[in-house]
Amino acid sequence: MDDKRIYRILDANINRAREGIRVIEESLRFVFQKKEFAEKLRGLRHEVSHIPLVLKISSAKLFNCRESETDIGKKRIESDRKDLQEIIASNFSRVEESVRVLEEYSRIINPKATGKIKKIRFDLYALQKKIQLSLYRKNLAYMLGFYVITDEEIAGKSHAEIVSEAVKGGANTIQLRDKKSSDDKIYSEAKKIRSLIPQDEILFIVNDRVDIAVVSEADGVHLGKCDLPIYEARKMLGEDKIIGISCGNVEEAVKAEKLGADYVALGPIFPTNTKQDVPSPLGTRIIKEVKKRISIPVVAIGGIKEDNMKLVLEVGADSIAMISEVLRSDNIATKVRSLKKKFLNCKPRNKK
Repeated sequence: MDDKRIYRILDANINRAREGIRVIEESLRFVFQKKEFAEKLRGLRHEVSHIPLVLKISSAKLFNCRESETDIGKKRIESDRKDLQEIIASNFSRVEESVRVLEEYSRIINPKATGKIKKIRFDLYALQKKIQLSLYRKNLAYMLGFYVITDEEIAGKSHAEIVSEAVKGGANTIQLRDKKSSDDKIYSEAKKIRSLIPQDEILFIVNDRVDIAVVSEADGVHLGKCDLPIYEARKMLGEDKIIGISCGNVEEAVKAEKLGADYVALGPIFPTNTKQDVPSPLGTRIIKEVKKRISIPVVAIGGIKEDNMKLVLEVGADSIAMISEVLRSDNIATKVRSLKKKFLNCKPRNKK
């Protein structure tokens, strides 16, 4: 079908798709340092550029049908973008809509090419999911913040009571940790905790138990060295959940990131009596070493108290996790509030 109007539609949407992909590509390359994703986008941009060849239409014919000067769309006012992630999301929508238009009109021009264009669209959907989840996880450095871990024996209170007070105090992340209770009790506590923690405001993490994290709709799970492998946990949790891993040296942290962890908990940084058979303290220097080797957030844990937390934050820890220092307090809410204030003063960029 040789219709100038159809060719104008094809030309406009090829250009729109290429431009949108390039916007996303540049953000990933120069801002987020995501080389692998940028390369995949570059490949898709070239595939879109080759659509005229797939449709067996010459570029000259498309150019001859272009009427940019009279296009009523050029006066359209774009809405403001609040941040880079919104720019990426809006451009993905723009690209996918344009490719859908190309797919539909290809049925008129060359139906045999429709399948190839459809594949580009679904490749974009899959890549968008991976990219936007990856960028979401990158924000964890700010979201994890002041991290409280529950322990009924230390606190002399139930997990739910600890969480209720930690929420009042302004904790950023709360982890349910219980290695002794029955499955039924842990499940019951997890469900209570989920109801106490405001979603999208405070992260709720379950220690060890991927199954409990799933059924309680927690935000993620924290795994030890002997727990379920990361790839199996990811299958059960889905791509939108957080997986943290305990690490005791640089090599373990590097491996955890390669396997897909969203953050590492590094420790013990200082001497601690919270756990039995704990290894020797690592000191603060290891935090700096790990930060040089990985891009995911580092949560420092083990023996961290009010009088040494500044030392931990000064060497680059993204978050600090506390157990005894918080739970042995007579008023957990007040203690969390005080510690978080100091946390923010020591590391203001973590402020939510």
